[in-house]
Amino acid sequence: FEYPIICAMELEKPGGIATDEDTILDVLDEALQAGVLTEEGTGAHILYHFWHPLLGSHFYENLSLTRRTRLHRRAAEVLQEMYQGRQEEIAATITDHLIKGGAEPVRIMRYAELAGDRAYLLSVYTEAERYYRVAVEYAERVTRASPGVGTNSTEQANLPIAIEPFHFIALMERLAECVMILGNFEEARRLYERILELRNLHHDLVTDAQYEAQVQSLLWGEIERTWRYTGDKERARECSERSEQVLREAGVQGGPAWAKLRYQQSSLYWQQGRYEDAHAAAHEALLLFEQQQPAVVQVTPRTRIQRTLAGDPVELGRTHALLGALANAVGKRSQALAHMNTALQIFEQYDQKRGIAHVSCNLGYVHLKKAEYELALASLQRSLSLAEQLGDAPLASVIFSNLGELVAASDNSGDLEEAEQWYKKSLVLAKRFNDREYMSRWNAGLAAVLQEQGKHDEAAACIRLALSIGRTMHNSPCIGVALLALANLRVAQAQIFSKKLPKARTRLLNHAKEDIQRVLALEGLEAETRTRSQLTLAQISLLMGAMKKAKALAEQVIDEAQQHELASVEEKARRLLEGQLIY
Repeated sequence: FEYPIICAMELEKPGGIATDEDTILDVLDEALQAGVLTEEGTGAHILYHFWHPLLGSHFYENLSLTRRTRLHRRAAEVLQEMYQGRQEEIAATITDHLIKGGAEPVRIMRYAELAGDRAYLLSVYTEAERYYRVAVEYAERVTRASPGVGTNSTEQANLPIAIEPFHFIALMERLAECVMILGNFEEARRLYERILELRNLHHDLVTDAQYEAQVQSLLWGEIERTWRYTGDKERARECSERSEQVLREAGVQGGPAWAKLRYQQSSLYWQQGRYEDAHAAAHEALLLFEQQQPAVVQVTPRTRIQRTLAGDPVELGRTHALLGALANAVGKRSQALAHMNTALQIFEQYDQKRGIAHVSCNLGYVHLKKAEYELALASLQRSLSLAEQLGDAPLASVIFSNLGELVAASDNSGDLEEAEQWYKKSLVLAKRFNDREYMSRWNAGLAAVLQEQGKHDEAAACIRLALSIGRTMHNSPCIGVALLALANLRVAQAQIFSKKLPKARTRLLNHAKEDIQRVLALEGLEAETRTRSQLTLAQISLLMGAMKKAKALAEQVIDEAQQHELASVEEKARRLLEGQLIY
């Protein structure tokens, strides 16, 4: 407790007998001497703490409910007065006191929104989500308690608004954004769907039909993201088509809504392995965003959609980051780094912490592929530090997987157990928010680490899961990665058999060869998967005694690895040529 607050609580009791300051000091001295309180600070900035948190809980629990309620209300009043003009700084504490003091719902709603806005601006999304949720809950209570609000069953169900309707909708939208960032995609989808319903319910309040069409198009885009993140391509495609239909029917030409639509279509094409279509859509998005005048950075929180329509320059950064990821997928590492570094400069210019975190993760991944391990580690550590601050669990899952791959890439075989733990941590998070693409990819990555440790049964279980998920999603890139992992496992198992068991060895190698042929027949493979598959095929040829074919394949892999800047793959191919490669 701060000393001025203690004094304010006691010296200005409304309707009661005030306690003079000397008496307050005597009581505090007595508590300090008894060891109940500790004191720190000097002058007007003196803080008092209970010696142990349990002491505070004990005294609190021994107060009557009425006494507790009155104290909480009084604390809220004191804080409001002391922080007049800057109440957002203490809004979270005021909200907690108001709730415990049983204050009017409209007051709780107001301060909860202030607390959410404060956390939102600071990119503390876990706390922002908490207080926006409280604000929405109490806004609904306000309406239920207000006579004459909601004149029919539809309004009662869908219109919890005694405040201005679009104010409430914006509040819900900020809650949905935070929920999405934290990885709760199903709840985010429900919130965005409800926001669409509310906007349609209040269509009579709309003054600019084209602006409203752009908002609704972007809302469909957010719903599309929730389906895409959980691997439902068909639902994602339907939402994308609906987003485009809304713009066309309203006659919207160009602008940020079209740019965002193309950006999201690019992401959907990328997931499907349609890299040329993805690049074309992302490039169109970039051109459309570049035509916008950058918006002045606002202190008051806006929703993501409001910022996009106002010309948020951060969207340029996101588009460069996407173009970088696409370049990386087709093996153009230098081009990928150029786009990603451009994105990083934009994010840093506008202090967009989440953007910095995401693109730093991507930069780390590209450096990893180029075998620039120190640069990779530095980028991933920066990304992880920010992801933990932001509460961005989906991003943390990607970082953990990248760290697992980074550790496994080192020459120290003792690091394989650490790599295994990183992959397992990434899977725990991916399962929590049901990102099936991540679950497929991370299981395939974990299988490779388990295989290197000789844990073949565990590796096989991971591969089966990775392959099953990839097939369920009809995701060619994921299927390709899983089949490659299966082929590598069979090669490793074949090497266990001595030449005294030639049939078992040959059968495993033939199965591995068939797996690779199935990989190479897939459309939409990433460049790395294709090159690594050729390397495995070279290894199979070597083990089956086809020396000329193995040599030709290894030389082809070296050329492709150099083209795609896959340093570790190139090194393995050279070792194979030298007869030193052992899986």
